[in-house]
Amino acid sequence: MSQEETLNPAPVELLLSSKPTLRQKQLEVYGMMVHGTNIGMNIPRREEFNQSRISAWNSIPVAYRNNPVLIKVALGGHQYFERGHRASISVDTLNSRCAMLTQLIKIKLSDDSSNNLLSYIGKHHKMIQDCFTYDRYLMVDRMKQNSFTFNEVEYQQQNTFDVKTVGQEILDLHGNIIQICRWFSRIHHRRNQERTRDSRSTGNMTLGQRFNHMLQNITSVRPHRWNNSLTVPQATIAHRLRPSGECLGIELEFVASAGSDIVSWDHEDYPVHPWLYFKGDGSIRPNRDSEQLAQYQELTWFINGSSNNDWKNMEQVLKSMTSNGAGVNNSCGNHVHIDMRHRTTQSAMRTASKIRDALNTWAHRTVSFTRAHNTYCGIDREHQGNRYTAVNTQCISEHQTVEVRLGMPTLNFYKLKYWCAFMQYLAKPYTSVGSLEEFMESDADIGLKHYVFKRILKFESTYLSHSVQSLPNFANYAKAFQSIDNGVE
Repeated sequence: MSQEETLNPAPVELLLSSKPTLRQKQLEVYGMMVHGTNIGMNIPRREEFNQSRISAWNSIPVAYRNNPVLIKVALGGHQYFERGHRASISVDTLNSRCAMLTQLIKIKLSDDSSNNLLSYIGKHHKMIQDCFTYDRYLMVDRMKQNSFTFNEVEYQQQNTFDVKTVGQEILDLHGNIIQICRWFSRIHHRRNQERTRDSRSTGNMTLGQRFNHMLQNITSVRPHRWNNSLTVPQATIAHRLRPSGECLGIELEFVASAGSDIVSWDHEDYPVHPWLYFKGDGSIRPNRDSEQLAQYQELTWFINGSSNNDWKNMEQVLKSMTSNGAGVNNSCGNHVHIDMRHRTTQSAMRTASKIRDALNTWAHRTVSFTRAHNTYCGIDREHQGNRYTAVNTQCISEHQTVEVRLGMPTLNFYKLKYWCAFMQYLAKPYTSVGSLEEFMESDADIGLKHYVFKRILKFESTYLSHSVQSLPNFANYAKAFQSIDNGVE
């Protein structure tokens, strides 16, 4: 085997039945494994996750793979199994559970091959669990009498089997039987919950109401979990509303004018939009007697950065907040999360390094000196294992975003929009932004270049007062932009 083949082994093929019906059922169960468990996820490299899951499926004995119902019961009966929540289940545990279930299939209750102990437990798990919990011999007695009473309904079971042999097998396996009864109880409980929730939520809804209900389900799930936690139609709509690579997560911290309307705002008073939330922030503090804290101190919003409609909504929300007394002081911040769902972890880290290099070299001059050297977002803060730095990379694994925390506090719509556009350009691939000269000579919009120049000019004095020299060629740019005035600071 060559060195290249050793480093890049051939992809593992998913072993499935050639029979279409069985193959479809196997794929359904494999989907449960992928979206509901951490099985086969112990390989750290992202690109090898799928191969690891396939290998986990292939390591299940063929007898179990050809009986997907067994695997479905073994997975669905897990205590923490829930689609999208990733219960930790090893392949060995899954195989041992399937072995327990197979053992009960072999115990026949009649000449009919389908009439086995497992199928009987699936139908009457509650009654069997009660029997074994309070008197394990009661089950055998009931089988001798061929009559069972449960859920206030008398049920006559007419089976012919060797009571002595089967009864002893049941007693010997009473521990496994109780455990499997619990599995079925969990499966039925979750199924009933889903039916109840669906019937209550969509029973008498119009088409428009159902769409709004679907939108609520989408907004309740974090974007980086959409593919695993949403249905296919929901995930399709979610990605159309918030396309990967075009979105921004915006966090704006604020205080309130003392006695203003926003101080007494309740949940119903805050603007309502999809992916818009208001929450508290313990780092915000009033600096003057004219300021006080409102019920919430931070706006967080996941928007499509390419959508004019989303930016219009942002403008209306900020106007509503400021007109009702919201403002900022030096304890507030402005954090922008740049969408990295379309990138690998390595690519996202390279993008973060590119942004960090630009901020450390020259782009930090677009904020004040004190902001650039702040405890919560300074450029000189150690970024390894620390989120309180100018560029936070811890959120790559948490949210699939790169967070830029350096922005000046603002509730001004135009300042915010230009700052977000600046951050998106720094993150843009195949652009050179290592210096102010490279940025000014790039293909960035002239309005964005003018915004950056005006920001650097505004805070120039704060750096000169700390004996920091002007950026190279800044005076020449000042002359070039002298005749330009678009009202942006």
